[in-house]
Amino acid sequence: MDKGNYKKHIKNYKEKTYQLPEMCIPYLYNVFNSGDIKEYRKAIRDIPDCSSGDEAIFSFLENIFRGTYRLHTSNVDLKHGESTFNSLLLYPFIEAVADFVSENMAWSKAGFRNGEAPLVSMHKQLENTELYQNDNYNYFAYGIIKLYGLKKIEVLLLETSGSFGNTDKSKISYDHHKGLFGALVMLKNIADEFPLASMKAFQKCKAFFFTCCRKNGLSLEYEI
Repeated sequence: MDKGNYKKHIKNYKEKTYQLPEMCIPYLYNVFNSGDIKEYRKAIRDIPDCSSGDEAIFSFLENIFRGTYRLHTSNVDLKHGESTFNSLLLYPFIEAVADFVSENMAWSKAGFRNGEAPLVSMHKQLENTELYQNDNYNYFAYGIIKLYGLKKIEVLLLETSGSFGNTDKSKISYDHHKGLFGALVMLKNIADEFPLASMKAFQKCKAFFFTCCRKNGLSLEYEI
């Protein structure tokens, strides 16, 4: 990436912060102050009484903590392949996000499909060009969040570059470029699905590319 464009991007980038609802603090305090793993597991389940409108928040937090509990209590070595990396460190938390979106916006019917999921947006775009040959050339991601209630549009794709701790630069670079084109094609597909939408509406539209390599996770968002 051109250094000038990168510096311009960083200058215009504004980090967003979100305040935690006060009602969650007692629950979080009990979880974080657990004396051992048994207390931690018990605290996770101790969801306080709340209104129906707040259930999604506590459900999200519970799912995050359950994923963390499973990660720290698993006997499987995190470095044993991509599938282990995905199942322990990635899938539970991405599923928690998709479930939270689905509960908050029931119309979206958001869902996370994991494990060599075909990127339909890429398939549609290739079909409209002379590049398309057959389904053997489909784009497969390690996971995709779709809005099944809104024309099944795809809004997030996951790429995992090898096992946890992998430092293969060629693999990492390939997956980054692959994910970049995947995110852009998701935006193009959204534009095709809603041709009468205003530019103002499209400016609020985002597609996410979540990639994991070495020991890090990186989330990139793309806007029209």
